Amino acid sequence: MHHSISSLVGVLSAASLAVASPLLKRGLDAEALAQKYFGNDAPWYQDRVPYFECSDSDIQDVYYYRWKIFRAHQRDLGERGYISTGMIDSTLGYCNVT
Repeated sequence: MHHSISSLVGVLSAASLAVASPLLKRGLDAEALAQKYFGNDAPWYQDRVPYFECSDSDIQDVYYYRWKIFRAHQRDLGERGYISTGMIDSTLGYCNVT
């Protein structure tokens, strides 16, 4: 029984790859997306974020905007990597809540 389930999973996986292969071949132009959404900071994002394309430009714009907000909260610790903070650099502005 276990062998037949394993064989079925293998056949279904191969079939799904065959159907998806035109999509897999297309790929995303991550460099162009990084440049469009992140400008001069694109190299930082290049290998750190999953790239995404959508037919709804509002969804796509918000997706990359959220990554920019994430990046705004990163602080470089040199050899130790990055740390995420809860504060954005004061040069970007802040809200005073009383």
